[in-house]
Amino acid sequence: MSMERPWLEGEFSEKVAALKETFRLLEKDLREASLDSDTLEQLRQLAQQLDELFLLVIVGEFNSGKSSLINALFGATICPEGPVPTTDKINVLKYGEAQVERHASTFIVERYFPYEPLKTLNIVDTPGTNSIVKQHQEITQEYIPRADLIMFVTSVDRPYSQSERSFLELISDRWRKKVFFVLTKIDTQEPENVRSVEAFIKQNCRDDFGFEPQVIPISPKLAFKGRTEGDAAQFEQSRLAELEEYLFVTLSDAEKLTLKVSSPIEAARRVCEDVLEEFDERLRVIDEHAETLTRVENLVTERARAIKDGYTKHLLSIKNLLTSVENRGSEYFDDKIHLANLWSLRDRGR
Repeated sequence: MSMERPWLEGEFSEKVAALKETFRLLEKDLREASLDSDTLEQLRQLAQQLDELFLLVIVGEFNSGKSSLINALFGATICPEGPVPTTDKINVLKYGEAQVERHASTFIVERYFPYEPLKTLNIVDTPGTNSIVKQHQEITQEYIPRADLIMFVTSVDRPYSQSERSFLELISDRWRKKVFFVLTKIDTQEPENVRSVEAFIKQNCRDDFGFEPQVIPISPKLAFKGRTEGDAAQFEQSRLAELEEYLFVTLSDAEKLTLKVSSPIEAARRVCEDVLEEFDERLRVIDEHAETLTRVENLVTERARAIKDGYTKHLLSIKNLLTSVENRGSEYFDDKIHLANLWSLRDRGR
């Protein structure tokens, strides 16, 4: 079985192929129902997702330490760092024999790097969820449905902020993604305070979303220095090894396979729920129009009946008038022109 994409080989391949066919048929049905192009594109991406490597998406507020974390993992400056948003691009990190950068689209940059773990997964660095540029957050949210696993990066000096909670709600409730937290900048706090922040994040996730996430505290700053300067003590103090252990050892191939297959199913379920809501809204509008048409038909019927009744009434009045004229004529003829007065009519004077 392939170590890169085991779900495409062996006993799982037929089920994955059936799942892709289901997505295709669903897309066909929704296209015939005149669904918007964004919904259809999401379904196409979900089917394509099964052909791709495992996708780890890193999210968090800007200045939470996302870029520093990635640079520490790679032991090289892969992503720019700064106190303000430095890019409106999504960086997709892939394996390559040499460090190469390729612009896949306006907002997606593929960065190839000779980093061994990238042979079995792709890593996505997204713009900050609280970016002052609205477009940053929009393109981040567009990428979430494709994720197989979400690494939510938050800093020890600003943990679980309101914007992070709102974004976590999108990830957990809407797309039902598996999430774990990385708590950065632990070198700026005492160990006791770091443990308190860990407990704070877990408690809030339990209260808000009903699950307790794994939280891995690290210091990207110490990790980068330890890795690039060969300082084993600093690297150990950074606790980056705990994150690497989870990503590349604890997260087994079986679990990755489960996440890889279940992730698009859950996303498709969310799309179908949205479609059902739209159909319900369409039916509601149709019912309203049907009620309006019924009221109009009733008004037309009543108006037609009133016109008919008025017409009948006026027709009767005309008939009565004509009958009266006829009767007066008959009386006149009977009174003035009957045979007894015939000779009198010959008298000009009379």
